[in-house]
Amino acid sequence: MLVLFQYSVEAFITGIYLIILLITIVVNNRIADKDNAADAEKQLLNNIYVKAEFLKSKLSESQVIEELSALQEDSRYSPTKSSSAVKEYEEQILSNLDEITRDIEKEEPEGMLSKIKNCRDLLKQRNLMLKKGM
Repeated sequence: MLVLFQYSVEAFITGIYLIILLITIVVNNRIADKDNAADAEKQLLNNIYVKAEFLKSKLSESQVIEELSALQEDSRYSPTKSSSAVKEYEEQILSNLDEITRDIEKEEPEGMLSKIKNCRDLLKQRNLMLKKGM
């Protein structure tokens, strides 16, 4: 009888241990998922900043460089949190910057200025939507 009692206590302790282990695994996975999402959201603003810096290094027009610097400052002080409602704005911003980068040789300063201003406007709209909580 004592042996049966000993085995049932061991089985009970093992069961408790397994439950705690499973809970720990689930909690760690959720924390990792949240960290990955936060990193992806920060990556967007970092991409804007880095692409603008790259364009500044390739261009000589002072007006265009000033607009790129303003875009960098706008991205620097933008909320890092993102949502599905602003994904389109974010994709358009990166698309515009990629387009400027591809056409850097043949693009005229006026065309670049308008695309950069468009990026700034899109970023402002994105930030406004995030602040409104949409």
